[in-house]
Amino acid sequence: MSLDDLTVHAKTRGMLAEADTALFTIKKIMLPMNPSSRPGYQLLDRFRDRVHFDNWSLDLGNPESEPKRRTHLNNLMIQLQMGWEGQYYAGTDSSLPLTGRHQAIASVVLFRGHDKVSRSRWAAGRVLAPDAELMAICYAVVLALSNEDCKQFYVFTNSMALARWAVDPSIHSGQGHSVTICQTLERWFEDKPLSQITFVYISSRWKWGVHNVAHVYATELQVPLDRNLMTSYDSLRWEAVICRSDLWNNLF
Repeated sequence: MSLDDLTVHAKTRGMLAEADTALFTIKKIMLPMNPSSRPGYQLLDRFRDRVHFDNWSLDLGNPESEPKRRTHLNNLMIQLQMGWEGQYYAGTDSSLPLTGRHQAIASVVLFRGHDKVSRSRWAAGRVLAPDAELMAICYAVVLALSNEDCKQFYVFTNSMALARWAVDPSIHSGQGHSVTICQTLERWFEDKPLSQITFVYISSRWKWGVHNVAHVYATELQVPLDRNLMTSYDSLRWEAVICRSDLWNNLF
């Protein structure tokens, strides 16, 4: 059915709303038949013991919950700053200005021991913060594993859900980044049998260590929106929901 044939009421309820004006701007490619997505061949099917998630959630009933987590992170950072051979770590973050006139920014700051190896940030386009965060994790993996001596890699992120999404090549918003991550890690694991990656959760409200360095670096850059920007399915879906909600409120 054509969008023009729908009544105003149907437009506010239908999933076709705004498809004629928004879908053409999607630059992301979905890969339904991607080889990395086949059951039994996915990254975690083959190398589950080499992908680790250092997660944490606040226990409101335990006053020691947060101090213990901070102590754990501080001890981990002491270990990483000792600069053991082949050990790299990175802070990743994204920034999405609330003005609605700027692109989301993804940032990565890569370290080895006390030394800052590199830092990079990119305009991610008209996307949501999770899309930009996934982009940051993708670039962190690619940057770190491009170092021939890298054997252990730690990624500090404020979203463990996105960290798990990063190693899931199935169809989702930002799937291209996840596929790149999985393929890069597969080659790394095959070439270096002892290599491992660990995703470490850090609460953004703590403004802690390498994650805060990446956060500040991301927020320092503002890039105006322009035509033909990269966008994502989640971003378009969110815009459509907001637009239809506003119209619904105005009509009823």
